[in-house]
Amino acid sequence: MDRMQKARAKMLIKHPFFATLLVSTPWEMTENVPTAATDMEKLYFNPNFMESLTDDEILFVLAHEVMHMALEHGLRKQARNHMLWNIACDYALNLVLEDSGFTIWKEALCDKIYKDLSADQIYDKLYQQASGKGGCGTGKMGGQGQPHHSPMLGDIKEPEGPGDPAHEAKVKRGIQQKVAAAANVARMAGKLSGSLERLVGEILDPKVPWSVVLRDYMTRVTKDDEQWSRRNRRFLNVYLPARHSEKMGEIVLIGDTSGSISNEEICKYMTEAGAIAEDVHPERIRIIWADAEVKGEQVFEDGQPIDPKPVGGGGTDMRKPLQKAEEYQPECVVLFTDGYTPWPEVEPDFPLIVCCTTDTNVPVGMDIRI
Repeated sequence: MDRMQKARAKMLIKHPFFATLLVSTPWEMTENVPTAATDMEKLYFNPNFMESLTDDEILFVLAHEVMHMALEHGLRKQARNHMLWNIACDYALNLVLEDSGFTIWKEALCDKIYKDLSADQIYDKLYQQASGKGGCGTGKMGGQGQPHHSPMLGDIKEPEGPGDPAHEAKVKRGIQQKVAAAANVARMAGKLSGSLERLVGEILDPKVPWSVVLRDYMTRVTKDDEQWSRRNRRFLNVYLPARHSEKMGEIVLIGDTSGSISNEEICKYMTEAGAIAEDVHPERIRIIWADAEVKGEQVFEDGQPIDPKPVGGGGTDMRKPLQKAEEYQPECVVLFTDGYTPWPEVEPDFPLIVCCTTDTNVPVGMDIRI
């Protein structure tokens, strides 16, 4: 504890941005983590591990942990592999710390091949490697295509169950307030570098690709169903639904072929959405093409590549394909449109995600601007 307090004092002088984040975040010494970890609200350090480090390495570990929180890594995992996401996040933030003048712990994952890549982009590359699909990067990979996990620094603690969206939103607001305050302190001290300034901007005003938002929404609304036929073993004295799904049903994609979206664009969007849909393993993916009427359908069974062939070109009424989608009792419907259409007066019975290419009002479903 003595050495860590001294490290915090040193950080206040040399690295005010990281130090301000650190002093505003509760932390705990515990042997329940092998090295260090965070749950996005609190930091955890193993005292034996910390004692084994040099003073400069302690400084690095403190900054590393608080940056996992600042970058909201634990809130952005979605349905990704937990260990692989941890590794991708380590690669992304360790390069930031190296650029900021920290001495990198000798066991830390740090490779310049991932410079200027986000944790999301690094994860995709590592996933390709682990799946034997090629990709670049020299990340420490094992003989079976699996990443070697050196003693995990900055392990992002995995929640025991599905996250509470309201609680996650509250945690995110708290993180952003801390980041804004830390940036102001560093600016006043004249120690907010250009790279950190950009990073702060991305945290406080993220420019998230529509496909990333869509992936997050789809994995949330198509989580395993709740079944009362199985007992939840965590609660032995009462019957609660167990999380289980034999097979996910159908997902419907609707393409508005009447508006300002070109056929090339709609094909691109549909292909991207199809690839995202495959991640949740639906029984089938159905594409409905429509303008003022339903003009055509395509059905792709599980495992089939998505090959969109749009048809239509008249007026616009997206109520028609939404009514048609009801017949299939879909797990989720994704509608691509310019938004200039009559809308249903009530929410549909299925989860609806509207991907809209304009700023016009979308009164139903969850809307994503593309």
